[in-house]
Amino acid sequence: MPQLTVDVDREKAKTLGVPISDVYAALPATLGNYYVNDFNKYGRAWQVLMSAEPQLPQAARRHRRRLRALDQEAR
Repeated sequence: MPQLTVDVDREKAKTLGVPISDVYAALPATLGNYYVNDFNKYGRAWQVLMSAEPQLPQAARRHRRRLRALDQEAR
């Protein structure tokens, strides 16, 4: 199972006025699945999940490079 480690620069987020809770809420929606809500239809309960779009291998490598570059800028 692929894993990704994210170090959040709390000081930079605070300087930019971004709440840490917003950062952590955005990560699952951007990188995987995020539970939205449930609804009832046709006598059944349905779950709504928001999923990140699968990326081609080249696009995934570019995305990781961009994340690393942003991390380096933050330091």
